Amino acid sequence: MAELLITDLSRSAQLTIVERDRMQAIADEIQLSQGDRVDAATAVRAGKLIQAGRLINGQLVQTGGQLTMSASVVNVASGEIGAPANVNNSLDQLFAMEKQLVFGIFQRLNVVLTPAERQLVERRPTQNLNAFLAYSRGLMAADDGRFEDAARFFENARSLDPGFGAATTRFQAAQAAVQGAQVSSATIEANLGAGVEGQEVAAAAQGNVSDGGGISATLTAATQAVNPPTVTAVTNTERAPPPPTVPARDAPTSTTGIETLTRTGLVTFTIRRP
Repeated sequence: MAELLITDLSRSAQLTIVERDRMQAIADEIQLSQGDRVDAATAVRAGKLIQAGRLINGQLVQTGGQLTMSASVVNVASGEIGAPANVNNSLDQLFAMEKQLVFGIFQRLNVVLTPAERQLVERRPTQNLNAFLAYSRGLMAADDGRFEDAARFFENARSLDPGFGAATTRFQAAQAAVQGAQVSSATIEANLGAGVEGQEVAAAAQGNVSDGGGISATLTAATQAVNPPTVTAVTNTERAPPPPTVPARDAPTSTTGIETLTRTGLVTFTIRRP
């Protein structure tokens, strides 16, 4: 439900919504959820930690086939809790109930939606309740750091509803997390050891040092790239070749005399919960 509310509240240009993953991290840090209830003091503390102005605090209660949702707006600065928005209906009307609840929250936030924003809010991520339940189980597994289980649940959700875009996105993220979790210092060391440089190191440890290739070739190439030789050996039967072209330096390097190498890329870190 938090995922649905965050998505719909973010449709308004008047609001900046804290991402669910960031909120989950705060919840884990201060043990926000205790016995399926959240007290106002803890909610205000969480809001201050994430530097939020207002926080939506709510609960779900199921009685037989009936589901009751309620949500209140908490003013983080003052700790004041506004009047709750309440919705009650059968479980199979879950998506319609969420829409009623989010429009009630907009009213309590004094946010007036444009026609285009209202149209976006009224969209449903999926019409398949079973797909959404599988998606919800995937979110819970991801929160617990069980990325393999999460990937399986998200895959189930998108198989039940191929048009469920959020399930596909989360599935890809969970797969990436699984692959990242498999990388350790041992696997990195094993991969390095299988290369030419690794073989050179192993041979050197046994007292066998080669006269070329491997690390030597790598270091030589790197050294010459940074500081190319200015003298070339000449024999009596050869004409001296022209001196090698010195790589052009950028303006800052020419001024300071210090080589500056810039590399750009994207690195994704996956940190498991302890």
